[in-house]
Amino acid sequence: KQQINAFASRLRKKFTIEKTKVNEPVDFLGAEIRKDANGDFILSQANYLRNILKKYKELVTNEEPTTPLPINFQAHKADKSRPGREIGYRKVVGALNFLRLTRVDILFALHELSSFSIYPTDEHVKALTHCLNYLKKNQHIERRFYTGKGSGEIVAISDSSLANTSGLKTVGGSLIFYNKNLISAYSSAQEKVATSSGHAERGSG
Repeated sequence: KQQINAFASRLRKKFTIEKTKVNEPVDFLGAEIRKDANGDFILSQANYLRNILKKYKELVTNEEPTTPLPINFQAHKADKSRPGREIGYRKVVGALNFLRLTRVDILFALHELSSFSIYPTDEHVKALTHCLNYLKKNQHIERRFYTGKGSGEIVAISDSSLANTSGLKTVGGSLIFYNKNLISAYSSAQEKVATSSGHAERGSG
């Protein structure tokens, strides 16, 4: 306990540590933390998202898409010979990447958008605008951590695409839950080139 108190004291000298009256955390890496009536913890980045939408408001339109990327989106390779309009593409995608903490619904979209950061074309800018409009419509999505004891059940879900027009690599992803709590989530290109949909599915786990 002495060592913990000493460590906490050093942290307080360097950082501003906010606490509620009952000494419960209210902030984690810029995300707001609150506790509901059941004792479950809820992590939200709604304020951070609102700041992004405000900062890049020139990219936000009145469209209200229901998916993070256009349905059947197949972007072509980035092409420096036909650059898209200057919007600070990498800065916007970089800002959105921080939402990975709570917004697993956009993991695949972030992977796809990040793949074209070097020479984005108007096609990629349009997809980025689509993602921003989706987030504007769905600012309420949060991440919940259940505090009940649970049964210790582990559930894993995985899926993948065979390939896309931007490359030969399959993009796979997975979600792992423990006692209903999401403990791991990712979306990334597989190391090997899949030769069939079955091969791609096996590599996504």
